[in-house]
Amino acid sequence: MIKYKNIWKPLVVLIFSLYLITTNQNSVHAKNIYDLENDSFVNKQKLTKLNDWMKTNLSGHNSMPGRGIPGLWNFAFSQTPSEGKLYVKSAMNSEVNKNVTIKNTINRAFYNDSESQMLILPPGSSMADQVIENADEYALYTPGGELVTQTIGRNEDNSAELEIAANASGVKLKLRRITEDTNLPENATLNTNFTFNNVKSAMDVFLGLYRNHNTGSGAYSSMPKGYYYSTTNVKVDMSKYLAPDRLSLNLKQEEVTIYKGDRWDPAQYFKNATDIDGNQLNYTELTNVTDEVNSEKQGDYQVVYTNGDIQKKIIVHVIPPLTLEVPNAVHFGSYKLGSSTSELLWDTQARVSVESYLSGGWVLSASLNKSSIGFQNYIMNGTKKLIDNKLIATSNAIGKIDVSDSWNQTQGIHINYSQAKELRKDKAIIEWTLSPNTKGVSE
Repeated sequence: MIKYKNIWKPLVVLIFSLYLITTNQNSVHAKNIYDLENDSFVNKQKLTKLNDWMKTNLSGHNSMPGRGIPGLWNFAFSQTPSEGKLYVKSAMNSEVNKNVTIKNTINRAFYNDSESQMLILPPGSSMADQVIENADEYALYTPGGELVTQTIGRNEDNSAELEIAANASGVKLKLRRITEDTNLPENATLNTNFTFNNVKSAMDVFLGLYRNHNTGSGAYSSMPKGYYYSTTNVKVDMSKYLAPDRLSLNLKQEEVTIYKGDRWDPAQYFKNATDIDGNQLNYTELTNVTDEVNSEKQGDYQVVYTNGDIQKKIIVHVIPPLTLEVPNAVHFGSYKLGSSTSELLWDTQARVSVESYLSGGWVLSASLNKSSIGFQNYIMNGTKKLIDNKLIATSNAIGKIDVSDSWNQTQGIHINYSQAKELRKDKAIIEWTLSPNTKGVSE
């Protein structure tokens, strides 16, 4: 008989050891996990009280944050993660994902303060013989991998969905916009109240004997020790984890033309910008501005303004300045009263020329700044007096044009003394104005 026991006993140990290895091979922390909704235990009722308790966001004497799956999930996402929020852009199907940390565990969810709810009755008995002495809560996963979470929820206005994948290795969130947010980027919105259906949370339960209406004082019951989970729907405030991407950058123009030698400042063409949370930024707070413009050299240049992951560009055209050459003085000569030739023409050696590279052309005008008394009646521009016709020339030509080459008795500036009745000696100062042709352009 002794020999038989010696042979049989190691065999029992071997089988039991193999069972433990099979159950716990994934983690040294692994425990059995039981379904409060469906699992029963030998000679014991289902843990219906605990099941009901887990589905409700309860609070009570000495209770910790959480208590029940709804409160536990909200507690898990109640603090901005160290990894930062997930910011989603406004376009439809915009997506962002990130691994984050959560407040997954509440150690000691209660301390014998809910015995009336946590007593366990034997079948057919009105006297409890078991009590849940205390328990730790696990929101989305357990350390040994017994509880994991894989769920997708929608926010209140069905504009976004959030996928949560959680296990002992970590928590990953993936947020996607279902519909476009048509607000300006700096005013983007996101409803962050999400509903998740049939999610699980677990409690690491310590069961004790209940004797004479007292807890077991360390005398634990024979019921299985491990994790007990329940399932319910939860609505979670995700505002600490999710936000709309309000990053923006706006420029005054997309294309700029300046003249060679002009002062160039890219800040003049910055309009406004906001950071990812929608706070206004100054020009100096932009991530970067790449400025290649050489205002001393003709050419086309690119300026890139960067705010976070937004880049906007300005094309800068540096062109030669619109230039005008006029003589310092022009001598018209003299006229003899009563002679048949009363016209005094512009000296062909005193050139008036314009150099332009403007695609829109230019306009040259002239006016009298100062003159001898009555002289304004004899200074002509074409067939009219200069005081009545200030337009000298206009052209779309590129390059240099000698405007005065074609001046004669009917074109350009000249003197007409045909109406003079007495001897005169006259002098005048002409003021010239050259400008780009803005005909048809309105501000």
